[in-house]
Parts: sequence; structure tokens; C-alpha cells
Amino acid sequence: MNLYFKNYRSFVYVTTVKIIYVKGFAMNTVLFGMTLYQILWYFVIYSFIGWCVEVVFHAMKAHRLVNRGFLNGPVCPVYGFGVVLVFAAVHLIIDGGGGTLQDISIIMLYPIGVFLTTAVELLGGYMLDKTFHARWWNYSSEKYNFRGYICLKFSLIWGLGVVFLVKFAHPFIDRATVQFLPAAVGTWILLALIIAYFADFVVSVLIMLKLNRSLEELDQIQKDMRIVSDQITRLVAGGSIAAEVLVDAGLTKAGLVKEDTMYAVLDQAFAAGDVIDNKEYNRYRAAGIPEPASVQVKADIKEAIAERKEEAMSAINETKEAAVSAYAEHRDDAAYAIAETKIAAQDNIEQTREALEKKLAELRERSTEIYTAAFRHRVFGPLRILRAFPLLYHEMYSDALQSLRQRAAEFLNPDNTEKGDDECNSSLRR
Repeated sequence: MNLYFKNYRSFVYVTTVKIIYVKGFAMNTVLFGMTLYQILWYFVIYSFIGWCVEVVFHAMKAHRLVNRGFLNGPVCPVYGFGVVLVFAAVHLIIDGGGGTLQDISIIMLYPIGVFLTTAVELLGGYMLDKTFHARWWNYSSEKYNFRGYICLKFSLIWGLGVVFLVKFAHPFIDRATVQFLPAAVGTWILLALIIAYFADFVVSVLIMLKLNRSLEELDQIQKDMRIVSDQITRLVAGGSIAAEVLVDAGLTKAGLVKEDTMYAVLDQAFAAGDVIDNKEYNRYRAAGIPEPASVQVKADIKEAIAERKEEAMSAINETKEAAVSAYAEHRDDAAYAIAETKIAAQDNIEQTREALEKKLAELRERSTEIYTAAFRHRVFGPLRILRAFPLLYHEMYSDALQSLRQRAAEFLNPDNTEKGDDECNSSLRR
């Protein structure tokens, strides 16, 4: 026990010494006319005030309170960076005259505020976009915007905000916070806030990276589901078409065989008749009998031709019967082969369709697991981000994000399950 208290006292002593050293370093380090202690306090304070401004502004629009920050805590770092940057720029301008922040003229302060806050907003939006491939704000619908990151309207508003802050609000805020707190107490509080700030930043980045992974997986699942659905559609429709094509092909082939056979029979008949006529005519001409020589000769010729034609017709009839028999046999064989092929194709279609439907069910189950994990916490996690930024845009997985947004709207409003994009955004705003 004594060893425990001894180690505890040693820990407290070492920690106190470190805090005193940090306090001395923060109080004595001056950057841009401000101590490091002041800079850190201003960053924390105005990050919180900026968060309050965002919450109030969007509460007036959406009629509900929601955490509007990128971080989970009540802070918006972009406001803290912007204010500290403005203070630093003003100090650089007025330090030669030895004045305070309030000594700068409004004519000079306003363009500085417009330029620096716009630069911070542009840089912050660009970094978030390139890091997480997502946009927390988008001014694309505003006139005179630059790629949706900034726009003239809000740049002018930020300039007015800077003038109001520097000239009127900051002196009161500074006296009520940084100057009011004793340096020793302020250092402990500031250290705790900075540690919490950093921890919140790490957690928020991890949540956003997890959301990106979920969106990536959802996007791939949706693509796979579309592919599987298309395969099932083509399989069912294609199987019926293929069977019909097989039947038509078989019957067409049988019909062509019959037609070719009949043409061959006719050709054979015509050829036989021509041969008979030519042979009889040439035989009597070769005998030197003039035409017509006598009635008897003509009668003999007709009789001979009739005999030859009768023989030819008999042969034609036999050929025709054989052709009809061959056609019937081929047709039966073709019908049997088609039936077997159709049954085999149908079995294969059913097996393939069952496998595809099983795959589709697995994809749907996995997507449901992703949705459930995303909506596990309302205060932290992806659901908070979707509620805080209903117009959040993702440049890589916009379809997956919209699907997640729609499921979030259904989760928050289970009584209304069928919603369009605008209705989903409206539900998330409530």
C-alpha cells in the first residue's frame, strides 16, 4: 500500500512539473502578437462558438437541433482556424503601431475577413473532399460559387461576421474567458480540452473512414446485385427464346428436307419426260421417216411415249413415297431431339437460377448487416453524420450513400417506408 501511494505521489509530482513547464512555455511563447496560451484558447472557444452558430442557423431552417460539426463534440474546427488566422493577420498589420485588434479600421478589416475566411473554407472543403471523397457543404446551387466549396454570398457574410467579432464581440469574450481564468487553472482546463479535442478528432476520422469502407462495400454489393438480377432476367427470358429457336430450327430443317426432296422429284419427272420425247423423236428421224409420215407411225410414237412416261411416273411415285417417309422420319427424330434438349436446358436454367437467387439473398443479407451496424448509435457514427448533413455528397459512392440515406430515413421514420430522394433528406432533417 505504501508503495502504491509513493508511486501515486511521484506521478502527481511529475505531472505537476510537466504542467508547470507547459504553462510557462505556452505563456511565454509569442506568435503573431499572441501567446501560444491565447492562440489555443481562442481556437477552442471560437470552434465552440462556430458550432453554436451552425446549430442555431440550421435549427432555424430545419426546426430541429442537430450536431452540425464534423467532430462528435460541440466544435467546428474550421471556425477556430478562421478566427485565429484573422487575429494573426490583424496583429501583423497593427503591431507596428502598438495597437490592439480593435484599432484596425473596418475598411481594412472587412476585406481581410472576406479573404481569409474564404481561404479557410476553400482549403477545409478541399481537404475533406480529397481525404474522405465527401463534401460536408456544397454551394453549387448558389451564384458565383467555385466548385461548390465557396460562394460570393457567404464570403461576404463571413466578412461581416469578422467585423462584428473583432470590433464588438471579441473584447467581451476575451475578458469572460481567457482573461477571467487564472493562468494555472486555465492551463489545466485548456490541456483537458485539447486532449478531448484530439481524441474526438481521431474518433471522428475513424468513423468517417469506416463509413467510407461501408459505402465502398455497399456500392460493390449494389453492383453485384444488379449483375445477378440481370443474369436471372436474361436466364429466364433467354431459356424460353432458346427453346423456341430450337423448335423452329428443327421444323425448318425438316421442312427444307421435304422441300428439297419434292424439288428433286419434280426435276426428275421433267427430265424423264424430256428424255422420252427426245429419244422417240430422234429415233424416228434417224430412220428417215418424214414428219408426219403416216398415221401408223404417229400412233407408234404416242404409244411408245405413253409407255415410257408410265414407267417414269411409276419411278417418280416410288421416289415421292420414299421422300415422304424420309421427311416423316426426320421430323420425328428432330422433335425428339428438340424435346430432350429443351428438358436439359430447362433443368440447367433452374439450377443456375437457384444459384443466382441464393447469391442475391446473400448480398441482401450482407447489405442489411451494414445498415444495422451504421445505425447502431444515433449520437455517434454514420447516422449522426447523415442527420447533421442531409445533403452530404460523396463523389465516389453517391448511389450507395443515397441508399444509406434512404435506409436511415426509414430507420428514423419506420411508418413511412417509401420515400424519394427529397423526402429522405427531409426525414433526416427532422
